[in-house]
Amino acid sequence: MTTFAAVAPITATSGQVISGVRISNASGPCITIPRGVTGVIVRDSDIGPCEGEGNIVVFGNNATIEYNSVHDGARGVLVDGASTVVTRMNRFNQFHGPKFKGTAIEYDRTNYGVIEGNLVTGRAYASDAVSFYESSNARLTNNTIDIDMAEPSGAAFTMGDSTTGTPGVNNYVAGNIVRQTGGVPAGVFGSSGNTVLEKNCLTAGIQAYNYSGIFVGVTVRNNVINIGASFVPDTSAIAGWNTNINSTNCALLTQ
Repeated sequence: MTTFAAVAPITATSGQVISGVRISNASGPCITIPRGVTGVIVRDSDIGPCEGEGNIVVFGNNATIEYNSVHDGARGVLVDGASTVVTRMNRFNQFHGPKFKGTAIEYDRTNYGVIEGNLVTGRAYASDAVSFYESSNARLTNNTIDIDMAEPSGAAFTMGDSTTGTPGVNNYVAGNIVRQTGGVPAGVFGSSGNTVLEKNCLTAGIQAYNYSGIFVGVTVRNNVINIGASFVPDTSAIAGWNTNINSTNCALLTQ
């Protein structure tokens, strides 16, 4: 069992490894990686409760956040405008918002972002639990998301969301187990090309439609989906739709 050392909130420097610490901050983020700072690793730590824009806020490139417990804050991890940021094998729980800012993991305007192998739990989410906003070359893979949604328009995850007509390209969603009560189904809302969702289990259904203004190159194949709870107004716009299994039984996922 790791013994965590209690430390004050950290503003990281390039190449810094933050490990084995416990941080809380009632007035702002617990860890900030500023723009221009590169190569930071945050690992094996207990991060929360924290406030502000996120427990961990990332503006710098080439950051890795792994094997942490991130909990009890306004937002878990916020990555904004950065490239090559990996968030993997963490446990996320209980983020309160405010409305539309209460994500567990949020990548905004990123390039080459990875969210992989995380466990996301919690109740009364005020926003999408996991979000890629206007991001490209993103991977959302092998996560378990098991949440309760308070926000009526909130979803377990969103991909291709945009308000400027730039939903991103080359995005990949696979191997995720998604269980959700409340809100609306997880989904894909835009694509500039090559957006693939495959081998996910979506027990609360899926949304797949053109919200962002561009919806091309979208493939949704070989998933287990609660079709009756889904909103997919034009299946002809989606490649592979007929390969999906209508069920809530995640054991039916193909390997």
